[in-house]
Amino acid sequence: MTDPSSPYSIQISVEEPDTYAYMQDDEDAEYETDSDHNEIDPASQIPRPISPTPTEILEDPSPEEITANLHGLGIKIRDFALHDERRATKVQPATEIFDPFRGIAEFEYHVRQKAPRYSIAGKTVRRLIDLKWITESEVEERCNALDREALKRYDEKVAQDVKEGRGVYPWRSLRWANVPNMDQRMVYLMNNIYVLATFDGIRGQLEERDRMEEEMREQAEEDKRNIRMVIEQEEAQRMEDRFVGSGSQHGVPSAIEGSPLPDTSPEFVSEATRKRPLDDVEEGPGDKEYPEEGRKGDAKRIRSSPELEADLATSQSQSQRRLCPFVPPPKQYPAPLSSYDPKVYPEAASVINHRKQLYDQLATTPGETVSVPASSSPPTCCDVIMDAGEESSTSSCGSSSSSLGSGTDEEAKKPKRGESKRTLSRTQSFALL
Repeated sequence: MTDPSSPYSIQISVEEPDTYAYMQDDEDAEYETDSDHNEIDPASQIPRPISPTPTEILEDPSPEEITANLHGLGIKIRDFALHDERRATKVQPATEIFDPFRGIAEFEYHVRQKAPRYSIAGKTVRRLIDLKWITESEVEERCNALDREALKRYDEKVAQDVKEGRGVYPWRSLRWANVPNMDQRMVYLMNNIYVLATFDGIRGQLEERDRMEEEMREQAEEDKRNIRMVIEQEEAQRMEDRFVGSGSQHGVPSAIEGSPLPDTSPEFVSEATRKRPLDDVEEGPGDKEYPEEGRKGDAKRIRSSPELEADLATSQSQSQRRLCPFVPPPKQYPAPLSSYDPKVYPEAASVINHRKQLYDQLATTPGETVSVPASSSPPTCCDVIMDAGEESSTSSCGSSSSSLGSGTDEEAKKPKRGESKRTLSRTQSFALL
């Protein structure tokens, strides 16, 4: 930038070109050019893409076109979403080796049992028939219903395999020279009888185990059902007791309370669920003497006088006092009573004297009576506690009290037999306790 006041400054005015006007002039010129030949509306023209790269979305080729293109390029295609037709494999299954000697031993082992538990395998019987070691008539004559049913099931399975194209499974037998007679069959049976008997025993054990497991499973389910039933009964009984208890508070009749099922009548439900109007109902003239003459539809509580309430509170307090009397704990001395000095512990001396007096009363003969002068006041709480504690004490306490009382000044003042000495009053006993 140069200073305008400088003599060497040159002012150059640069104006920006009107781009919009330039574009408008081009469009007008193009429109005029097109109008010479064929007038075309600009709004109907496809707008040009902003980017020089074409951004229009092309249509995807169909799967058939893609498959044809790949096949044309020599590429193998397999659609795993579609199931191809079953292709026969060229690999043949392994040939099964059949032992006819063991097969005939198994046949003789089962047909000679008086009460067979299991049947002969149908495959074994069919292959023995194919080898001509046994005949169809022998099977019908010597085999039982279980054996014939097993042979029938095997023949049906083979026919189904042939129908589906799998065919008969390939097998071949061991080499043999001639068909064995009955004596040779017995030889083969004795050679394999232990193996056959072991197989039957193991099979029986497995079936017995399965049966026991099934019984245990059924027993467990039965126990669960019984437990669930007991729990439901207890819950129903609890709900019934709760319902009956709540209903008795609202004036339910006694006949309904003792019934096994709650009464579901509308009168009972309305009476049990209605709130008692106590605050919003004024006391009528007949509420105290005749509460039933008031509002008959409401279970109203009977109002009582202050004197009656006071008497009721007094009776309740007395009943509570009788039911739950306060029994203070007796005075406890950690050391033997003989170690206490009566001058230092006068309360210990009084306890010792009281125990000795009670001991002397208990030591009297059955025919002798002890006269106790009547006192002006009832026995104190401390005396009652001492009497109760003395009944469960041993004779050692009496000996210790006698040893403590001897040789002191209190011995001269000891009351005679038949006299009671009261050293602690009611107030002093409570204060000491």
